[in-house]
Amino acid sequence: MQPKVSLVALTAFYVVCALAVTGPGLSLVASHGETFAGVPMALAWNLGWVLASFVALGLYHRVTGGGENGASENRGSDRD
Repeated sequence: MQPKVSLVALTAFYVVCALAVTGPGLSLVASHGETFAGVPMALAWNLGWVLASFVALGLYHRVTGGGENGASENRGSDRD
């Protein structure tokens, strides 16, 4: 993917993520009062989206080359 296309995809994911963990998405999940793996469903829902965000950011880093041409290469390795 092109870096600009992947940035748009990441932005779209985070918009969906923000809607899912706030009013519209959370109200659908939290109203049931059930538990998932021993925790309230609302907490499990938020933890799932945090995990999904971590994965999405890792994929974005991999797709864009994450620092191959950036400042991370110049961390003082050429000091005398």
